[in-house]
Amino acid sequence: MAIAEVLALADAVYGPRPLSWRAFDRCLLLALFYPLIAVVLGWALFNTHSPAGLTLFVDEPRLLPRIGRAIALVFAMAVAAWVVANAQRFADFVVDRVFGPPENSPARPGFLSKAGRAGVDLVAVAVAFAFAVAFAVAVAVAVAVAFAFAVAFAVAVAFAFAFAVFNDDTATAAFVLLLYAFLPLLNAVADWVSLAITRSFLRGHGRGPRPALAVIGVRAVADLALALVCLGVLLAAIALGLDLWGRISPATLPFTAATYMAEIRADPTRGMALYLMVATTLLPTFVHVLLGLGAVLSHRGHMLSDAALVLEAKLASGAALTVIERADMVGHVRRARWAGYGAAAVITGVLFALVLYPIWHLVI
Repeated sequence: MAIAEVLALADAVYGPRPLSWRAFDRCLLLALFYPLIAVVLGWALFNTHSPAGLTLFVDEPRLLPRIGRAIALVFAMAVAAWVVANAQRFADFVVDRVFGPPENSPARPGFLSKAGRAGVDLVAVAVAFAFAVAFAVAVAVAVAVAFAFAVAFAVAVAFAFAFAVFNDDTATAAFVLLLYAFLPLLNAVADWVSLAITRSFLRGHGRGPRPALAVIGVRAVADLALALVCLGVLLAAIALGLDLWGRISPATLPFTAATYMAEIRADPTRGMALYLMVATTLLPTFVHVLLGLGAVLSHRGHMLSDAALVLEAKLASGAALTVIERADMVGHVRRARWAGYGAAAVITGVLFALVLYPIWHLVI
């Protein structure tokens, strides 16, 4: 049941076909936020105010003020996204407050009134546009509501990059390309492939009778191995891409892969972006292992066995379940699911920690 629910949710969000443009579109949409989340979290939690040597935040040693400012930043971006998504309604609201609704105006208001209303209308739209420029990510979110995200993605990057180039800020322009083009595109491809692999394995669980524990285990191990391959290819592509960037334009390269790894070794809190990439690439596999193991533990737990014995006894006697017995049966099933998936979450977390810990020491 849980696997079917997860697949239904995935179909609703990513579309029915795993390797489709819509699925990649959604992965790219999510990948655009990862660098932003990484730099904000790095500053809010660890005061990493100058990622890659570019000062983005104030140097605030106190934790609570940093968290408060980070919340204010997220709230401001949410407001900006709402304004851009409702630009015309926002303009109408401002104009109506200044001149009143059109239906309440005189039939022939005159040239100055018309010109004044049109001017304020343009100002209101300009305000909404200014929000879009100030928050390039908000532009992407808003446009993605109505159009393919690739268009919104290009618009957001173009705005941010153009303003940085216009101000002759090479460091900012390079950082924008890194955070909103280079890293999201590579991360989206890795997430797209990893998600497609996991969805294919989950569909295999849903076909026919319930698979045996050995089959679930083999599929989970295969999924994990392929996810680690996706992650390895992603990290290699980032390293090669940065190396190529350095060969083409060394003056604009924000940092090299070796420099970034050295910074993480010296201070693990600086690796927030890397941690998010690893997490998003392995998340579908984590869900796969969790669901498969949770289904097995739920159906083989003593809670569900007790409920099955009661149901078999009723069927053998030909008696129907009473209202109280039916409610008790539902409670048994619910508790069995909670216990099974809770235990599966703990086991899956420990398993992934055991797998990733040696890889971490090997890479870092």
